[in-house]
Amino acid sequence: MSYPLLAILVPVLGACTIAPVYRYFGRWVGWWSTAVAALASLIVILQLANLDIIHGAVSQMSWAWLPALNINVSLYVDGLGLIFCLLIACVGTVVLGYSNYYLSSDENLGRFHILMLLFMASMLGIVLSDNLILLFLFWEATTFTSFMLVGYWDTENESRYCASKALYITVFGGLAMLGGFVLLYVVTGTFEFSDLLEHASDIKEHSYYWVITVLILLGAFTKSAQFPFQNWLPTAMVAPTPVSAYLHSAAMVKAGIFLMLRMFPVLGGTSLWIYLVTTVGIITMCYGAYHGVRQFDIKKLLAYSTVSQLGLIVALIGMSTPLALFAAVFHVFNHSLFKGALFLLAGVIDHLTGTRVMNKLGGLVRAAPVLALLTGCAALSMAGLPPFNGFLSKELFLHAATDLESGSGVFNYFVIIFAVGGSVLTVVYSMRIFHGIFLGPKPESLGPLHKIPFGMIAFVAVPTVFVVIVGIYSQPFVRGLIEPASLMLVPNQYESIHYVAEKVSLWHGVTLPLILSVCILTTGFLIYGTLRYRLRVIREAPATVSDIIYDRIYYPIMIHGLSKVYLVVQSGYLRHYVMGVSIVLIGLVGYTVIAKELWQVLTFDQSYEMEPYEIGLVLLLCLATVVTACARDRLSAVIAFGVVGGLVTGVWIIYSAPDLALTQLLIEAMSLVLFVLVFVHGLPFSKVSFALSKKMRDIVLSACVGGVVTLLMWIVTFSALFPSISPYFLMESIAQAGGHNVVNVIIVDFRGFDTLGEITVVAVAAIALFSVHKLSKKEDEIC
Repeated sequence: MSYPLLAILVPVLGACTIAPVYRYFGRWVGWWSTAVAALASLIVILQLANLDIIHGAVSQMSWAWLPALNINVSLYVDGLGLIFCLLIACVGTVVLGYSNYYLSSDENLGRFHILMLLFMASMLGIVLSDNLILLFLFWEATTFTSFMLVGYWDTENESRYCASKALYITVFGGLAMLGGFVLLYVVTGTFEFSDLLEHASDIKEHSYYWVITVLILLGAFTKSAQFPFQNWLPTAMVAPTPVSAYLHSAAMVKAGIFLMLRMFPVLGGTSLWIYLVTTVGIITMCYGAYHGVRQFDIKKLLAYSTVSQLGLIVALIGMSTPLALFAAVFHVFNHSLFKGALFLLAGVIDHLTGTRVMNKLGGLVRAAPVLALLTGCAALSMAGLPPFNGFLSKELFLHAATDLESGSGVFNYFVIIFAVGGSVLTVVYSMRIFHGIFLGPKPESLGPLHKIPFGMIAFVAVPTVFVVIVGIYSQPFVRGLIEPASLMLVPNQYESIHYVAEKVSLWHGVTLPLILSVCILTTGFLIYGTLRYRLRVIREAPATVSDIIYDRIYYPIMIHGLSKVYLVVQSGYLRHYVMGVSIVLIGLVGYTVIAKELWQVLTFDQSYEMEPYEIGLVLLLCLATVVTACARDRLSAVIAFGVVGGLVTGVWIIYSAPDLALTQLLIEAMSLVLFVLVFVHGLPFSKVSFALSKKMRDIVLSACVGGVVTLLMWIVTFSALFPSISPYFLMESIAQAGGHNVVNVIIVDFRGFDTLGEITVVAVAAIALFSVHKLSKKEDEIC
């Protein structure tokens, strides 16, 4: 089995084992989950070792799924996908290990670890998919699992609201993205990304290009919390800290970034891409930084800082130069390290002090010097201070912004000004995190500190140590990971990418980006030093237009509007459901017959003559059906219904289908017994009286359904619209399945998955009925 497929399957299989492990071993389920994630990380590392990504090697594998629709289980492994795999698996391992100390034993740990492992598998599926439909399925799987994780404390109204907010916004983007994928298929005839690379120039010249680009970017913007869809991310901080550390720093929010990077060779580099993506990114960067400065809750500050940092990465992708793309990939890597560490540290501080409110914190450096050191490294890296990894990618960002030549002069100045402004605010909120919590006076309201488990600190230290290592010894990471990933975006720019990679270091002379970095850091420190006391009492920024639109328009429509639709569609009356299905059937068949003029192909085999016993059987069948519908008590209805089934069995016997007859007979016998048992223990039979108009409606509708079904059977039986498939089954049942009974072969082999699905439905229904029966007995015992 291939490493990429194994990397996806290991978390899925691990999730399947969580329930029994949790039942028998309790809290140890967390370490089992951590071991599963570590195994997935090891598989990714082995794939890295076996694939020569430094020289642009690519590995592809595919298994047929729906070949008629061009949908296959296709995986595409390259430098870009593997760097994301490494972050997803390794950061996930650290977070799961950390969660063993963060979550208490009375939480539903089994559900938490199942969802985390399924989320990991879904993210790995996104970054390894070659088929766009497969990518979409994994994309929606992350949406569902993140919804469940954000709403983990589902008894709280706020958790449910925030989880729904994230769900509605990201689902909207996912559907838009799917529309873009379908249009790509219309233009190119393929869903395979590897094939789309060959059609890149044709796509960019097609009239659908701007529609495709906007739709796919909508999916990326909503997933990566870009303006104006950024408001779901800060509210998602109601989730447990391990969820925030994983989903909202290293995994889910990076899915949109990955999508833009993956689609860049196909859609990127045009004027539309440059202006739209860069503008959205730079506005998001400044928006997130401005709101981050005004936050009191540590996690909300980190959430807005994530919005800002994601905006920085998106702006780099929009600039479309080799330098900018290299910087984007590098900052994806760096941001996952320092932001993951900061989120985990927020949980440690909450555990230590019992609060995350920053104006209630201060002076903790003496009580927790190791914690202060770790927080300082991560926060200063986010600020862009050497010798940490954030300094390297931030300097590349400034270099890319000052070297931007693809836009107009005004646009380039706009990018530079906002890039510098957003970077200054980044320094300010980074200082708020470190100085505001660990330095300065200790508030009198701060209660006694709690003991921090060593293991919790150890897991936080892992990404923080890499923040320092990557900053000081950057070249092994740059040459082994960042450069190969960047080459996948611009494969014809090897020399440019290689030149940028060689220049990555803490010191390479006095340059304009270095001067800008010094000015930004100095200005940020001065602003924080001047306003630090005011920042402790400053009010949060008012709600933005996007927040107002969601809270007052989008959310009410989704909740109240869909609730009304639900009440109409799910009325609780079986006759309404049958009526709806019948009307749709009549409409679809009637439209097809009229539009295709199928009445012209109707013929009748006049050579066939019905025997008297066949006519009698049909008349009895009709009479039994009428008696069933008109029955005035349950027993009569059940008996008449059994007669209908028995007569249908007779039809199968006449037309030489003994297997079907035996099956039908067995079903009728079981149904008769079940109906009798249910009616004996059920509510009293009551005959409902309907108005004459409703009776006439039902009669007309029934007659129309009967006519449509008769017409459909007539067309299928006596017309030659399509070649008959019967000869195929007669010829292949022995050759492919080794069976002479064609009906059995069709059910068991040719349509085996259909049969399996039906069996599964029956099994699930049986389990549900058994559960209801057991619960009702328990309630009776309690009462």
